[in-house]
Amino acid sequence: MIEKSVAAGSNNIIGEPSSFGDNFFNNYYHGLESDNNYGTIAENNSFQECLVGVHFFNVDVSQISENYISNYTLSPQVYQDMKIGIDVEGTGTEASSIDWNYVLNYTTGIHVRNIPKANVGKTNNIFIMTSNADVLAYNPLTLRGIYLENCPNSTVVMNEIYRFEDPDPAIHSWIRGIEVEATQSTAVYGNNVRKSGAGIQLFSVCTGTQLLCNVMLDCFNGVFLNCTYSDQGSSTAAADNYWNNQIDPTWFRVDGNANT
Repeated sequence: MIEKSVAAGSNNIIGEPSSFGDNFFNNYYHGLESDNNYGTIAENNSFQECLVGVHFFNVDVSQISENYISNYTLSPQVYQDMKIGIDVEGTGTEASSIDWNYVLNYTTGIHVRNIPKANVGKTNNIFIMTSNADVLAYNPLTLRGIYLENCPNSTVVMNEIYRFEDPDPAIHSWIRGIEVEATQSTAVYGNNVRKSGAGIQLFSVCTGTQLLCNVMLDCFNGVFLNCTYSDQGSSTAAADNYWNNQIDPTWFRVDGNANT
C-alpha cells in the first residue's frame, strides 16, 4: 500500500484553492491529502481500498462533494479507528462543506474536528458493514457514521446512515450512527439512522445543540445523552424526532446520563 496518492501541501498560496476532481484512487493510505490550505475542493472522485479516502487537516473553507469511497479489504482488526472515509480537521476559524458523498465499509464514515460552521449534508450516504462479531472481537471496535468534535454552530442535515445487522445490546455503546462531542449550538436535523447501538449520541458540553426531525429505526438507544445539553422539547422526546423499533420493544428511545 502506497502512503498517499495526491498531496496538496503548505507551499500552496493561501487564498488560491486547490481543486481535485474526476480522479480514481486505489490502494493508498491516504487517497487525497491536503495540509494547511484554504479552499481545497474534492469533487466527483472515486476511492477504493484506501485506509483514509479524503484527509484534510489544518484547512479552512474546504468542500468535499459527490465522492465515492469504499473499502472492503482492510481489516478493522489491523487498523482499528484509523479506517476513516472522510477525515477533516480545521484551524478553528472557517466553515467546511461535506455533501452528497457515498462512504462504504469504514470504521468511521465522516470525521470533522475543530471546524466552526461545518456543514455535513445534505445528503451523505454511509454504509456501516462491520459485523457485531468483529466489533466485539477487536477489543472492541468503535463504529461511527458521522463524528463531530468541537464544531460549534454547525449542521448535520439529511444524511442516511445504514447498518444491515441488528445491534447486539451487549455492545450497543460501540456502534454510533451520529456522535456529536463538545459541540455547541449545532443542528442535527432530518437524518435517517438504522440499526445502530445509539442512533444519535451527544457527549461532553453540547449546550444549544438541537435534535430535530431525525428518524431512528431499530436502534438500541434512539438518542444517548452523556453530556450537558439544552432542553429538547420535553424530558422524554426531542422535538419532532421519530423512533421505530421492530426488534425489541424494551429498547430505549432516550437514555444516558445528562445535565441541562
